[in-house]
Amino acid sequence: MMNLPRLPALAAVVTLLLASAGVWLSMAKSPAPQVRFATLAGELISTSDLKGKVTLINFWATSCVTCVKEMPQISATHEKFKARGYE
Repeated sequence: MMNLPRLPALAAVVTLLLASAGVWLSMAKSPAPQVRFATLAGELISTSDLKGKVTLINFWATSCVTCVKEMPQISATHEKFKARGYE
């Protein structure tokens, strides 16, 4: 007979696995839309140029105080991981 205290943990693991599978399946079926945009360096690129790369696309405005404040952190993250293919 199964130990009842373990039942919630087993249910949590099964739920996590099912949720992970659902996320994976939804990502596999819906690629990023084709969009062209300018990088911080002013280069025009499209999402197809980034296929197969780990990419962060951050939409922000100079009038957004929070957006401007977070840019140094985003830039530092890029510097930290760009050698590993992070765009």
